[in-house]
Amino acid sequence: MTNINQFYKWGMQKNGKGYIARVAISVEVNSQCENKIIENYSEISTYDLDNIRELPEAWKIGARHGLEFAFTLIDTFWTVHIHKIEGLYIETNATIVAYTILRAFLEKIDFTLEPRKLEELETLVFSSRNESYKEVVPNFFNMTLKAYEK
Repeated sequence: MTNINQFYKWGMQKNGKGYIARVAISVEVNSQCENKIIENYSEISTYDLDNIRELPEAWKIGARHGLEFAFTLIDTFWTVHIHKIEGLYIETNATIVAYTILRAFLEKIDFTLEPRKLEELETLVFSSRNESYKEVVPNFFNMTLKAYEK
């Protein structure tokens, strides 16, 4: 397993908007020929880097969606432990978390996405903040966003 205190951070500014998230994950090869996601969030999850709050459920769903998509890109099987997700209320959403955790996982297993695929994914991520603070969850399989419903 990898160091759980090591964060992967992804962030960009585009068209005057910020997009940012940090995730802490650990990964290990799964010898049972299946991919597995284990959510081991710390007792207090940081929702806003300045204020301690409960982690939004939509962000957890986004994290799962990002990893589920990443698993389809590879031929090996992994267990991923999600330890922490951090972000800023106005610059982080479920889609940004999904993309960040997807990239964190692929980096940990030394898998590189084609530049064209990265661009396609980032276009979807950047479109996730087009509606005024509406939480959306990504579907990377068909490159769409769906409004989060509790």
